[in-house]
Amino acid sequence: IRKTQKEEIPPETLRPKEKARKIEKEVEEEIHLIKSPVVGTFFQASSPNEPPFVIKGQRIEKGQTLCIIEAMKMMNKIESDVDGIIKEIFIEDGQYVEYDQELFKIQKI
Repeated sequence: IRKTQKEEIPPETLRPKEKARKIEKEVEEEIHLIKSPVVGTFFQASSPNEPPFVIKGQRIEKGQTLCIIEAMKMMNKIESDVDGIIKEIFIEDGQYVEYDQELFKIQKI
């Protein structure tokens, strides 16, 4: 039987990881994902000749229309449930989406 020496890690070396976790949590709290409530086709605008409802980097308000998802010949407006800034749009115009699929990443403000 060999004796091994325990090496204690000073608390200072653990703090950066804890700090990183805290920062990650804070960032996660500031990010909000909008997910599809239905299966259907994603549209960024109300018609092909219209500009998109939102673009990346745009500031949005709670209740603002973000896109339309056509499901079973019904047009479903998808609205933001937070104030924020569009950080990412995950879906291309005309693309098929699944239930609960991520559509938008919003930074809360």
